[in-house]
Amino acid sequence: MIGFLERSAGLVERVARICERLAIGALFVMTALVTAQIIGREILSLGLPAVEELARWSGLCLVYLAVPLLFLQGRHVSVDMVLVKLRGPLRKAVDIALESLTVAFTLAFLVGGWFFMQRAGKFSTPALGMPNLIFYAPVLFGMALSMLAGLVRVYRTILAPAGEARPC
Repeated sequence: MIGFLERSAGLVERVARICERLAIGALFVMTALVTAQIIGREILSLGLPAVEELARWSGLCLVYLAVPLLFLQGRHVSVDMVLVKLRGPLRKAVDIALESLTVAFTLAFLVGGWFFMQRAGKFSTPALGMPNLIFYAPVLFGMALSMLAGLVRVYRTILAPAGEARPC
């Protein structure tokens, strides 16, 4: 069982690293698109709604595809003023609870996204006519991968000795 979980954790990490590369690409694309918008608007007096839409989509890709790897590495936003003062079994129990709450948040986010897509999925974006399901796919995929990353963190926290409960 542990071998399967370790292989699964490795797969989640590999997919998260691929997403990181896609997120970096999205950053470059977003930068180019915003630059094109500025040039179009300020120099050529052109409104470029399709470019605006693609820039927003690139921004979604950047954020939601980068989050799973940051989460796996423990580089996400973390407020730990009280947590750093805890030691031993209490620290481990709190770590497991916090990691589990994060998984619960990602699950709630995905359920909310599913309900949202029930209404918005049948519509398309205004400028490109891109179906909302495609437009928001990076968000849903990134959060699903974040949930898997959270499960990896819970697993690693459970296996870690009490003195080193943090999974990263």
